[in-house]
Amino acid sequence: MVKFKKVLAGLAAGAVVATQGLFGVAQAAEAGYPQEFQEALQWGYENGLTSYNTFDEFMPYGVLNREQAAKFFGVWAEDVLGKTPDTTRNCEFNDADQITPVLRPYVVKACQLGLFNGDADGNFNPHQQLSKAVALVLIVRALEGQKDENATPWWRNYYERAAELGITNDSMDQVAQKPAYRIETMVMLYRAAQDQGGDLADLIDDILGGDEGEEGTDE
Repeated sequence: MVKFKKVLAGLAAGAVVATQGLFGVAQAAEAGYPQEFQEALQWGYENGLTSYNTFDEFMPYGVLNREQAAKFFGVWAEDVLGKTPDTTRNCEFNDADQITPVLRPYVVKACQLGLFNGDADGNFNPHQQLSKAVALVLIVRALEGQKDENATPWWRNYYERAAELGITNDSMDQVAQKPAYRIETMVMLYRAAQDQGGDLADLIDDILGGDEGEEGTDE
């Protein structure tokens, strides 16, 4: 949390203004990005959630896959929330050779943090698209740990807790159908780290206009 507080101090001092090659508020506003996302991307970049510090590189309209989400959520849980990985946990996946090499350490770390599990066949499925339902699962696991998954759907208890915390106002049907957009996920993590919570439906509707765009890969 010390690192996060330093970032907040930087933002309060005007870190979102264009300096040293970073994006500027005016340019981002002209491109249609809201102020909160400008701050969230800067925060994510400075906290190591993404190596991209411009909107075009970050590809905000894209949808996260599981290996990309491992970096987002793993770094967030460890460096921002201060969680400690369990290095004794078996995090070897049968399809490890399919994980983008630069993202493999993040996949292992996210598993050791208890965020991700493999499927019944022991695969991580790194290129599988992430749903908003699973994004909420990852947030709640990072904040509070595992919930009872003997429910229908299995993520129901995570969804209900996320709703209680104000992280989403979407219905279960909406959450099940939505993909985890990169822009939405970054803002959710930014808000959750500040205990702000809040729903991002209006943000996505206004910016995406229903278009998913292409997927990027964090390095």
